[in-house]
Amino acid sequence: MSVRKGEAAVHNASTWVGHSYPAGWCLRWVRERFGIGLLYGSAALAWRSAKHRHQSGPPPRGVPVFYTGGRSGFGHVAISAGGGYIYTTDLPNMGRVGKVHWKEPIRRWGMTYAGWTNDLNGVSTWCRTVDLSRLRYAAKDHPMHYQYGTFAVQRQLAMVGLLPWAKVNGWWGTSTTKAYAAWQQRLGYSRMEADGIPGLTTLRHLGQHSPFIIAKS
Repeated sequence: MSVRKGEAAVHNASTWVGHSYPAGWCLRWVRERFGIGLLYGSAALAWRSAKHRHQSGPPPRGVPVFYTGGRSGFGHVAISAGGGYIYTTDLPNMGRVGKVHWKEPIRRWGMTYAGWTNDLNGVSTWCRTVDLSRLRYAAKDHPMHYQYGTFAVQRQLAMVGLLPWAKVNGWWGTSTTKAYAAWQQRLGYSRMEADGIPGLTTLRHLGQHSPFIIAKS
């Protein structure tokens, strides 16, 4: 599944801001935005059953975001808008859809941030498409070009503990090169081979930690 499904859900969710929606029906609202059918009866169950769960770092744009706890114990789910915000039911006003900071369910309801997922109710919702040739171009000569996959690769490096989350910014600089070189060394490449420039094999191994697709080689 391409990232477009997540983008479609974000756009769909944005049109609901300010509109009313039955209180407590967060999972149904999120399912409808992604176009996914009924399977689990609560956000807590959907979270526990997800195959690709990520429990660290702020959620990327276009993914389901989960929280556990609350008075009922059913948990809560929202859609990440990116930039530290979520689209959600019942915030900031009960019975209405709003756009709030991703930590707002923690502050307002005393919930615990569980994380975000690449799937919901057994259906894939999000992954990144990376163009290797353009990514290498960005890494060698033109460091910005986050649209070529720099941001996605930085997230992967942060998730495996090789790049600080503060450096996940879409800019391929010295810190990202060093982090990727460390990843190459972790896979067994020599210092000469570990030059910090992505190759197909090392990129595919990195992608396994949070699936994204290598569209072109």
